[in-house]
Amino acid sequence: MHMTVLSTRQAKDNEVQLAKKMGFRLINYPVLRFSFREPGKQELDKLQEEAPDAWVFTSKNGVEGFMRIFEQGMIPLKPKKIFAVGNKTASKLAEHGFTAGVAGTENGTALANLIVDDPSVGSVVHFCGSRRRDELSVILTRQTILVTELVVYHAMEAHPPVENLPSDVHAVLFYSPGSVNAFGSALDRYHDIPVVAIGSTTGEVLRQNTDKEVIIAEEASTESMLKALAQFASKKKNADKK
Repeated sequence: MHMTVLSTRQAKDNEVQLAKKMGFRLINYPVLRFSFREPGKQELDKLQEEAPDAWVFTSKNGVEGFMRIFEQGMIPLKPKKIFAVGNKTASKLAEHGFTAGVAGTENGTALANLIVDDPSVGSVVHFCGSRRRDELSVILTRQTILVTELVVYHAMEAHPPVENLPSDVHAVLFYSPGSVNAFGSALDRYHDIPVVAIGSTTGEVLRQNTDKEVIIAEEASTESMLKALAQFASKKKNADKK
């Protein structure tokens, strides 16, 4: 019998098939929706004039928003360095011909420390969302690195009807701190089930909001989340047999 796993974002077909092979039934319950904004001329002119030493991306949506600037015909001067929070974000940049440095741990603090350790960087522009976390900006500013935050997308709660939540869920996947907050009290409907975080930052927010077992994936991907869940389920099954 397949375990039913709830994904708080829309799963791709290959992720659904992968889950099935691993013994999971992956169902969708997206709690966030995204809209991209076009920065105004004044913002873009400022970016062009300041010519920061580095571009910083903390999500694939940030990359998508950045590329829409190119669609407007505004091509910023390529900086000395480009930084991405993780391999998925770096891969998205690579699709457009940009190579980015990636921190060993996929969170804003590790990324900030990577930037601080680069003596060639004195200023950055962060292509971010409206719900960005502040640790990256705080750390860089403390080290006298000038940070310009350019909001290129908005993340909003999708407000899916709670009454439509399936009752037979065995685990929930969370992809960002925002997804944890958007899911909110709906988590209380499920008793004694594990929750899976895509990374340590999301895991920290989960621990602050629930007393359920929090599983953290080794890599920021659905595959890694499912593998971590499978390992947890196997260990629990073996422990119950004793």
